[in-house]
Amino acid sequence: EMMIGYFTKFGDGAADMLPIGGLFKTQVRMLGKKLGLSEQITNQPSSPRFWKGHVAEKELGLTYDEIDTILQYSLDGDLDKCTLSKRKIKIVSDLVRKSRHKREHIPVCNRF
Repeated sequence: EMMIGYFTKFGDGAADMLPIGGLFKTQVRMLGKKLGLSEQITNQPSSPRFWKGHVAEKELGLTYDEIDTILQYSLDGDLDKCTLSKRKIKIVSDLVRKSRHKREHIPVCNRF
């Protein structure tokens, strides 16, 4: 969610430290299973709950497995080897590009 900007700047993305912020959603779910969390928790769909029935994967148009696969290929520099559709790759690439500002530090103005 960090890489694709699926968080609210100064909202759920605001923290002094993000200890699992570098993990993909699928990795967070695996970590939860490894820690012994119930399947009810680890398999629960991501939902910002801005409206009734709001589910992240439905809004994004891709599953987190697909998103994470595309992101991993991209980080490895092997995006051309990804077997998912060009349309899905473009969606994820656009999300990363358009949300870049959410991952950058706030510029500090110099004193006059």
